[in-house]
Amino acid sequence: MQLRFATALNQGADGHLGFDAFYAAPEEKLFVLSDGANGTPQGGAFAQALVRALTLEKQDPWPVLFRQSNPVVQHTDAQKSTTTKRLGAYLYHLGLKLESELKESAATVSLAMVEDQSIKLLGVGDSYAGVFCREPKTGWRPIHWLARHKDNNGHPTQLIGAAVPIEPNCFQTNLTGDICVVLATDGAGDFLSESDFTQTLGLLGEEAPSPEDLNFLTHSLCERALRNGSDDDISLCLIWRRI
Repeated sequence: MQLRFATALNQGADGHLGFDAFYAAPEEKLFVLSDGANGTPQGGAFAQALVRALTLEKQDPWPVLFRQSNPVVQHTDAQKSTTTKRLGAYLYHLGLKLESELKESAATVSLAMVEDQSIKLLGVGDSYAGVFCREPKTGWRPIHWLARHKDNNGHPTQLIGAAVPIEPNCFQTNLTGDICVVLATDGAGDFLSESDFTQTLGLLGEEAPSPEDLNFLTHSLCERALRNGSDDDISLCLIWRRI
């Protein structure tokens, strides 16, 4: 398996807050992007603490529980519900622990675990996580965008650090060939269409992209989001995998 990634973090117009945070644990095939709540006093510091906790934590149920689920096996609804509840409980208590240190703060999270046999996504809040694959004849196409927690006014209905139950959205699939996982905060995702992603990914050729290639694409997408009117922190990660 070949695995490469690049991230553009806290891009945007002058005066943006810089509340987004990213951390990767390549040995765990784990990538985490977080958007600190702008209306909270230490949202940026909370997001940084959250991504580090999720990538550095080794104890059950994280990330062991998330990795244990097998996309090939047809789990029952009850099994899926139990797994989701355990993950939600872990994230809820982690959020409360971080909030006790960084008062009145919270954040969203979008997370990917990209292994040779499976791709797993998890999200809490209104950030984005999606999977694209490349077809030999037709090019890149979206496979799935993770559901997001939003109300009718566009505000996140769940945040890690808030004293409300967490029910993470999860997705898993098993794909071969060239795939690209997208993690994005709402400052990027709200201002990019699927065609923006497919056109940009279409710049990738048959050869495996270099880190510089992926870095160029991530920044190109962030610049497009800025041109499309984003006035928030713009952060985006592309994770390319080939089997």
